Amino acid sequence: YPFRIEMTYLKKSVSINLAASTMKSNRTKTISRQSGFSLIEVIVALVVLTLSLSALIDSASSAASNTSHLQNKAFAHWVALNQMAEFRLQKQWPEIGTREGKAELAEQQWEWLSTTKKTPEKTMRRIDIRVRKAGDPKDSSVTLLTGFLRQPNK
Repeated sequence: YPFRIEMTYLKKSVSINLAASTMKSNRTKTISRQSGFSLIEVIVALVVLTLSLSALIDSASSAASNTSHLQNKAFAHWVALNQMAEFRLQKQWPEIGTREGKAELAEQQWEWLSTTKKTPEKTMRRIDIRVRKAGDPKDSSVTLLTGFLRQPNK
């Protein structure tokens, strides 16, 4: 008497027909198409993963570069603020013109250039302070600070 066995395992259907009298001769095996990823699907997935990872690495690199730039900008601004504080602490009226100097902050050398100008208010002077890293071109600056000084009382 023939009987049939059907099994389903991981979405694979296997059906075996067996005849009791001739177990070996009448055995029929039917296996459905195997499921899984084809080579093309795996290659496409790897390409997508590679592009995603390269974009992530580029983003991280850009963030690190921006952090370094912002740190230098903050240090340069502090150098400019320090120089402006020194101008304010001097009890003399700053002359019209430019002055240059050097400063060290955060174990880095900085160069500053101050430009003092007249203002419409006769008792005020405008001071622009540009700061750059030592060795950078003179026409470049990391930051620019503008401040005003009042003429000291006589």
